[in-house]
Amino acid sequence: MKTMIRACVILCVGALLAASVASAETFKDKTAAAAAGDRSASAPSIDLPSSFSYRGGTIQSKQAMARGLICNQDAKGVTCFDHAADAAAAAGSPRYDLGAAVAAKASSVKGHSKFVAQASSQYCSSYPQLHLFQYAQDIACIYSGNGWDLPLTGEGAWYNMGSYANGASAYFMGNHSGHMSDYNDGGGYWVPYATGVGDYYLNLNGTGWSNRIDSRYRN
Repeated sequence: MKTMIRACVILCVGALLAASVASAETFKDKTAAAAAGDRSASAPSIDLPSSFSYRGGTIQSKQAMARGLICNQDAKGVTCFDHAADAAAAAGSPRYDLGAAVAAKASSVKGHSKFVAQASSQYCSSYPQLHLFQYAQDIACIYSGNGWDLPLTGEGAWYNMGSYANGASAYFMGNHSGHMSDYNDGGGYWVPYATGVGDYYLNLNGTGWSNRIDSRYRN
């Protein structure tokens, strides 16, 4: 078992390094992105609808927030789920449970608990969503089960967060790079941390960016 975990850690670190190499360029704002010819500077905007699809009916966005639902968003709208695994499967992310299982094995081996994040984060670059979490997360790519999660699969537009604005404390990018801003429509300043393929920030508290993100963009 220990040999397997050590091998996993080596692979995980390699995956993290690869994600770092593939990271998107970080821009201060739209002006900087435009100067570099980045398409996000001129991308259209999409507002968050006031009601979401849920269990065959609808639910208001504020109710979904209060209940801590996991709500997938794309250009067609938002669909909510009670369980993270169901939301991940609906978005075409079959490795969700596998990533959780690897993390559990890593944490069960004495002396290897510090590698839990690396053990699961090897799957970050295969997830087809940009996730924003209400609360800080313990493990990259694995929803902790606390608070809401607003995963995004839509591409090529700034998705405004509506009632979720200024509420996120953590993110991970999934299999696309992108950007996040402290104003609607990508205005204002952009998150200055790594937002490339597989990149993540588990706890924005204390950075000046917790409860500050208003819109996000996925390449």
